[in-house]
Amino acid sequence: MEDVEKKPRRLQVKKKKVEEAKPKSEVPPVAIVPPKKEAKADVPKEWPAPSKENTLYLTIKQCYFDEIVAGTKDKEYREIKETTYKRYLDCTLDGLPYWAEDEISEEDMEKGFIWVWNNGVYPYFAKESIWYLNLAVGYAKERDTMLVEVLDFSFEPLTHEDTGKPLRFFDPEMKGEAIFDDDGDLCFWMIVFHLGNIVELNRKRR
Repeated sequence: MEDVEKKPRRLQVKKKKVEEAKPKSEVPPVAIVPPKKEAKADVPKEWPAPSKENTLYLTIKQCYFDEIVAGTKDKEYREIKETTYKRYLDCTLDGLPYWAEDEISEEDMEKGFIWVWNNGVYPYFAKESIWYLNLAVGYAKERDTMLVEVLDFSFEPLTHEDTGKPLRFFDPEMKGEAIFDDDGDLCFWMIVFHLGNIVELNRKRR
């Protein structure tokens, strides 16, 4: 994989395109409204060294791992769920994700929490402390691992496997029951990690 030039991150890049993903059928009840936050205008002058605090650990399939090593895959996707959003989104100590006041009203925010459609613009912030991904193939003791830079973040809606349309839905009674509809005011979302250089690569003994 050729070296990627390190440029200052674009601050909290929003959804640009739709990627294919499999439909989901369950959604937890809507939570309370999180606090507002202003985007930060500064970035570190130098790329930080890897540390436990700035590295996110994720498991990955072997085929995708090999594509990253080969330089044919430069993005890694993760669905934002009620059980995982705190790993990906910038949150308060109480676990509530910050949101951009200039992109959504508090009234609209109350309708969908982390699943709000908001005209295709995700109003939350990626966790700014993530500068590296520690990717590991599966859970075996002997496995391939790598440490790779995160150049940027963006958000994209999950899409229908057949139609390619955003996976939008309604949950009128807020009971965690997704009613899929192309005009739904809720949507399942993914965070996209834009990958840079591989800092460390460890292959299992074969």
